[in-house]
Amino acid sequence: MTRTKSGRRSSQRDIVLVEYPFSDLQASKVRPALVVSNDEVNRSEDCIVVSITSVNRPFSIPIADDDLSDGILYRQSFVRTDHINTISQAVIKTRIGALSQEAFDRIKTEILRAF
Repeated sequence: MTRTKSGRRSSQRDIVLVEYPFSDLQASKVRPALVVSNDEVNRSEDCIVVSITSVNRPFSIPIADDDLSDGILYRQSFVRTDHINTISQAVIKTRIGALSQEAFDRIKTEILRAF
């Protein structure tokens, strides 16, 4: 079983820092992401995440500190429900918080609307 670089397995609703490659795959940058895959999937080497950004774009849902069950956001943040990625848990640098169940349900609804 693959764990994150911090030594733990990710859980659904975790907000994590991920090493994201640029589209040209020549460099990368650490960015926040929300783990959306369920914990059964998260027992594998991979997990499914959606990007978190500070820029409000179409299909983005705002989140604030009161949407977290633990942790803190250091700036206004938006979950990009149209930016879904399967990643190796090995590229997760660390966990920085978790979304509340109520906020997560809101995000799930918006992701499903894309289908």
